[in-house]
Amino acid sequence: MVSKISKWLNKRYPQNNIIKNPLIGSLVFLGFCIFFVIIYKPLQTHESRLFSYNLTVAIHCFIVAIPLYGLIRILKTIKLFSDPEEWTVLKELLAVVISLPGM
Repeated sequence: MVSKISKWLNKRYPQNNIIKNPLIGSLVFLGFCIFFVIIYKPLQTHESRLFSYNLTVAIHCFIVAIPLYGLIRILKTIKLFSDPEEWTVLKELLAVVISLPGM
């Protein structure tokens, strides 16, 4: 059982677009977040005094996308995450686990 899990975690996997191209990936993430929050309208969300609801949502999502870009740029400098040819499922999961709390 352990060998099956180890084999699956070390299987080659295509590198995530956010990690491959941090700027483009962060912009796609930003667009998806804005679209999702405008469509979904979570409870207790409202516009600010100065801006409309859509612009308020865009500002909040932009504030979340900036640390994502910086964090991915930092991750790419680490030797473990720098080579896209040696990308595995385990590295993908580690990148997600590191980037989500960083946002």
